[in-house]
Amino acid sequence: MDDYNFINTRHQDSDEQIGRMIKEDNRWITWSKIIPWERLSEIYKRSMFLETTFSEEEIRLMIGILIIKRQKNIPFETIVEGIGKNSSIQYFLGFEEFETDREIDNKSLLVRSLYKIESSLKEYSDNKKMVRRNIMNRKSDLFKNNKQLIFRNSGGYLFINPEDVIYLNANGNYTSFILENEQPRRVNSIMGQIELRLNPNKFIRINRSYIINLDYISEINLSKRQCKLHSKNGKEFYCPISRGKITKISRKIKELKTFIS
Repeated sequence: MDDYNFINTRHQDSDEQIGRMIKEDNRWITWSKIIPWERLSEIYKRSMFLETTFSEEEIRLMIGILIIKRQKNIPFETIVEGIGKNSSIQYFLGFEEFETDREIDNKSLLVRSLYKIESSLKEYSDNKKMVRRNIMNRKSDLFKNNKQLIFRNSGGYLFINPEDVIYLNANGNYTSFILENEQPRRVNSIMGQIELRLNPNKFIRINRSYIINLDYISEINLSKRQCKLHSKNGKEFYCPISRGKITKISRKIKELKTFIS
């Protein structure tokens, strides 16, 4: 396991409890304490159908190995063979004591089961992505036929044409629409609910409080994390971009715009 940069903190005395001689800030020790193992075990038992019934300890072991493979990108066989050489990994996998050259029972069955679980997880992920694409396509078709956003207000109903929306700004349970050629409109509706009614090909959330209309973008300053919007009547608006949204916005712009290099 040392060949793959695992932090190797072996015990001098294999009879000592594993936690006594390893650093508390070791990432495997930290992760072992914050990962919801019982919750993951429940999900595993509901969703996985294997030929063999595994104990709680074996389920914890397999979930841990799946996480290690995800982090280190090495074969299951290598991980299983190397468990006995690393105390931090043994702690992470749920063993109470460190054993030098610990042997895992039924290695071949364990590895086969791990590959089957990995395959099932990939199939689930692929299906989830396909469903998401289908939903987005259906939403786009819906928005083509739905020209107005309708909200209840104290006097009756408020109609807003999405094409006139430059951006939206959230303030608690209220959302303000900044519109082309009109005064801002404020509705008693949270922005998350409104976002579901907007065309995802035209509108994008750039932080927790702002959604912008891509048709009005005139400039994006990535270093300042700022988006400049320009209305048809010459008004300019500046909206902040959160750090976590920069990649998503850049990807969306590349999809919609033609670049001249």
